[in-house]
Amino acid sequence: MMTINYKDISLPVIDSYTISKSSQAVSFSDLRLDFTGHKESDLPEKYQEIKVIDDDKVKYFGYVDSYTLSELREKDVDVEMNLTMISPMSLSTLRTVILVGTYEIKELIRNIFQPLIDDGFTIKELNVTIRQVTANFLLETVEYCMNNISNSYNIWWFIDEQKNIYVKDIDLLLKEEPKYIYDNENSIPGLQYIKPTVSSENYANVVNFKNVRIYQISRFKKSGSSLVESNNPLIDDVSISLKENSSIDFKFPIDTKKENILKSATSNNVFGTLYAICCSGTYTDGSTFNFYISYDNYKKEYTMSNNLGYDGNSEYEDKEFLLVRDAFFSNLVTGFRYNGSKTVNSITEIKSDSALIWNVMKLYNEKAISSKAGIISNTGIVEYTVDMNNQWKTIQELRDIGVSYIDKNSGEFDGQLELMTDRDVLEVGDVVYINKLMFNNRYIVTEINENCYNNDTNYTIIARNSNVLDNYIDLFRPDITQESSDKLVQVYIAHYFEEQINEVHEVV
Repeated sequence: MMTINYKDISLPVIDSYTISKSSQAVSFSDLRLDFTGHKESDLPEKYQEIKVIDDDKVKYFGYVDSYTLSELREKDVDVEMNLTMISPMSLSTLRTVILVGTYEIKELIRNIFQPLIDDGFTIKELNVTIRQVTANFLLETVEYCMNNISNSYNIWWFIDEQKNIYVKDIDLLLKEEPKYIYDNENSIPGLQYIKPTVSSENYANVVNFKNVRIYQISRFKKSGSSLVESNNPLIDDVSISLKENSSIDFKFPIDTKKENILKSATSNNVFGTLYAICCSGTYTDGSTFNFYISYDNYKKEYTMSNNLGYDGNSEYEDKEFLLVRDAFFSNLVTGFRYNGSKTVNSITEIKSDSALIWNVMKLYNEKAISSKAGIISNTGIVEYTVDMNNQWKTIQELRDIGVSYIDKNSGEFDGQLELMTDRDVLEVGDVVYINKLMFNNRYIVTEINENCYNNDTNYTIIARNSNVLDNYIDLFRPDITQESSDKLVQVYIAHYFEEQINEVHEVV
């Protein structure tokens, strides 16, 4: 008989259950339990750990999300409870860490998972390429930190229903030896059937990107009344009059972070002295001005002109020109405020090597389009759109992402299989090789649905090969949005006993 256990309480499970495991999540169906004979003090608490026991073995762990009892009347004898639980993986959204500095990546990952390890979780596999990485996580959840690492370094992470943690490079995952081979000499234990499936996201030869800012150069320069250069200008009207406390808003922001200036300039083939911002102009009395933030790529020097500062910072209140920062991203500048006593007559030049401009992008696989023309449609075009969630990319970075989609979809519409087994023999991330029943390919398990009914358990498995568009990157790496790169550097930790004590820790 299946039961759930918590504290010294054991409750029988009345109905069936379902466990759904995908490459990014684990979820449980609600459980209907027999609560007859128990009292109020026997009710579980929010987030209390629950063990689901079957044949004296822990089938899975869960954590109380909510529950309801059946209607109670004096004449009623039986009492039922409907229990909703979250999975061990979901617990990663409820634990936070503070990690700032440079780490070897395995050390960083262990530190991120430490709050869960303290709760009895185990790192079962940690197989990633050795590298030094910089972290800036202040009170971020375990899930956020691992998603950030996942997207930055092509790493898959997963927590199963037994509180086991798996972390591995996606490239290594794809090169693993098959756990099972299914051909004329070998079989998959408990296999009931194989069924090919297809979805609208299984193939594309045109990849679209939306909601993305691309690093580009911005140039505007004039000589007298003659326009010398105009390319993505930061402002429209350069013949403007600026008096004290007057402001100018840029058409799009610029990035002042040294690493991003260099990345943008390199992508756009700009060398030598690089500028986050460089602005020149004239006053009404005929004199000139110039302010800038520059990075000398040869001397490796990052410089701000003496007449320039940041608006809202008392350190710079005497500076003539004050850059206005974005409300959320402190390394983005959205304009400037004039803080001088003269009157600015015009701007003769304004440029940036790290402007962030909203873009859409289309990447075509001409050969694949031609091969499909007249077969799936007249043009042969099949499109897929990727929402970049407001991320900042160079043209080359975006192209590389698009090529990774195209490369993984050079085949046909045969990338997904559904397998049914009556034995628990496969896990998410396992590789199987199938050379039978019209198939001949390697497939990787991305979803498992475990359904128990009347003591019979079946496992519905989705496995995909490298011809599937949303495979690997989309399925083994979660979505991420652009986050602020600069954060607070002081953390206050308070412990409450009978009185409150504050400890202040400086984080550098």
